[in-house]
Amino acid sequence: MRAKQERLTELREEALEAFQALPDPNWYDTSVWPRVKVVTPKPKLACEVMSQSLPAGVIFQDLFSPSVTDSELTNRFLGSVVKPTTERFVALHYANMNSGCLVYVPPYTEVDLVLVVDRTHDDSDQGSFHHTVIVADTGARLRLLQTDESSDLALAVDVVEVIAQEGAYVEYNAWQNLGADTCHYILRRALLQPDASVDWLLGSFGGRAGSEKTFSHLQGAGSQSSCLALFLGSDRQRYDLAVDMLHEGEHTASDILARGVLAQQARTVYVGRATIDATARHASAFQRQNTLLLSEHARIDTTPELLIGVEEVQAGHASTVGQIDQDQLFYLMSRGLSEQIAKRMLIHGFLAPIIQRVPAQEEQTRLMKLIDRKIAI
Repeated sequence: MRAKQERLTELREEALEAFQALPDPNWYDTSVWPRVKVVTPKPKLACEVMSQSLPAGVIFQDLFSPSVTDSELTNRFLGSVVKPTTERFVALHYANMNSGCLVYVPPYTEVDLVLVVDRTHDDSDQGSFHHTVIVADTGARLRLLQTDESSDLALAVDVVEVIAQEGAYVEYNAWQNLGADTCHYILRRALLQPDASVDWLLGSFGGRAGSEKTFSHLQGAGSQSSCLALFLGSDRQRYDLAVDMLHEGEHTASDILARGVLAQQARTVYVGRATIDATARHASAFQRQNTLLLSEHARIDTTPELLIGVEEVQAGHASTVGQIDQDQLFYLMSRGLSEQIAKRMLIHGFLAPIIQRVPAQEEQTRLMKLIDRKIAI
């Protein structure tokens, strides 16, 4: 327990100093976002694992639990991938961190987990600052779904750290459907050792404004990472989204597919980036971003980037923005479908490449219902 408390204290002290020194990010607009401040956190138990039983050696531990079984893991991995000095909102997160969980999967163990983030008892004035640490040891396989559908919060600032050791595989699925008045910041970052794989499957639906950054550091040779990102915006929602793949190891591979649907006066800024370092010979990096606009007032600014520092690589990017194809809509309506049903079918078809990748059929069904409610055509 002592080691764990020392680590938390150390991170908070470093974060306090960084918060004072770092500038506000360029997306931070105080006319939309609440003013942020460092407070004395009120830690609480906020994670629930939905599983009948866990294989031997698998650890699911609330970071603020009185248990000491994870103290060595906490001391070693908490704050190891995302440093408090990363940017000002990360520093704010560590300074105010009031909930979190740690998942550890031992070598050559396979497990499926559903984690539910409980924000129902968060102080609406203090905000919610949730931290997730995921460690997949050598050869481990983890498929994890993290759900978050809380409401009545002004501010949620979260960090996810994923450590994939040699030959490990992590599939991280997360659907965010926060309340209509919530401003949400989240930074997800994965560190991949040789031959490790991390697949992100992400959905952003709720909140008034959001800044989401997902980062994979392909450090080890033969490591690979993909990101499937789905975002739906309506009313006056504002999203700043970024997916970043950094290749350092040889024979590394990354793939990004992001698809969004924007209605009414929603706005999104999307940046997809692949950086191939001078050490990453024979790397491959591909990305695609497609957005469907349902209103002439909706808008997206999209920037695909390839930063290549070595020859002998494969890389490419593509980006499209458009409205519903009127010829396709007319064809469906000419077959007896109403305009509402025809539009819904076209939107479902547009999102199908991501929906079909959701691992569980019940989650696909749940996601489709969420999409229908969100679009509300």
